[in-house]
Amino acid sequence: MTDTASGLETERALALDATRLGHLLREPSRWPSHWTEPGFGFEVERFRRHVATFRNLRSLATAYGWDVFRLTRQHIERDHPSPIRVAYALRALEIQEDATGPSWPALIR
Repeated sequence: MTDTASGLETERALALDATRLGHLLREPSRWPSHWTEPGFGFEVERFRRHVATFRNLRSLATAYGWDVFRLTRQHIERDHPSPIRVAYALRALEIQEDATGPSWPALIR
C-alpha cells in the first residue's frame, strides 16, 4: 500500500467514526451505557485537549493514523469506539462545522 492509499484509508476511517458518532449523538436511546461513566468522559475530554490543536481534517487524519488507526486497524468497524476515537470524531465534526462543541458530559445529558 502506498502512503497516499494509506492516508486515504485513514481519512475514510476517521470520517466513518465522525459519521457514526454524529448519528449516535442524535439518538440517545442508542447510546452505549459506558458513555455516561465519569471515567469515559474524563478520557474523552483529555484526548479532546490533545486534538483541539488540529485545524484541518488532513492533519487530524494524520494524527488519527498514528494514535488510533495503525494501532487498532482491526477494530475500526466496532460500534462503540474508545474515548480517543470519540475525541477524534468530535474534533472532525467540529472542523466540518467550523465550531467548537460542548464538553462530552454536556453532550450526553
